[in-house]
Amino acid sequence: MLNYRPFEKSDVIQIPLDYELDGESRVAMVSHKDIVGYTLLWNDEVIAVGGVHLMWFGVGEAWLLVSPEAMKRPIALARYTKRLLRDIMSETQVRRVQASVHVDDNRAYLFAEWLGFENEGIMRKFGVDGDDYTRLARVS
Repeated sequence: MLNYRPFEKSDVIQIPLDYELDGESRVAMVSHKDIVGYTLLWNDEVIAVGGVHLMWFGVGEAWLLVSPEAMKRPIALARYTKRLLRDIMSETQVRRVQASVHVDDNRAYLFAEWLGFENEGIMRKFGVDGDDYTRLARVS
C-alpha cells in the first residue's frame, strides 16, 4: 500500500536508485536546515523522497529521488508528487519553486512540465561533472 510521511534525512541515504549518487552527494542534498519534504512508502519501503529546500522567503528549490520500485507505479507516484508539491507551496507560502533537470533526462523534463514547471533556459556546465541542466520554475 502506498503511503507518505514527512521525510527523514536517513531516507535520502537509504533509497535505492538506478544511477550513481554517492553518499557525500546524498548528505549534501539534505544538509540544509530549511527543507520541507515527504517520503513515499510502499509497504514500509522507501520508494521516493522529495521536497523543497527553502532558499529565502517565497523561493525554493525542488528535488526528487525516485527508486526503480516507484517507477513501477508511475501514476500513483505522479499523483502523490503533484499533491505534495501543491501542499508544500501552500504551507510554506512559496511563490516560486525552481528545479534543475539534466538536459538528457527527457522523462524528468516532461514530468516537471506536467507538474506545472516552465523552462527558463539552459544552465551550461552546471552539474558536478560539468553537464548542462535545464532550469525550470513553477511560479504562483
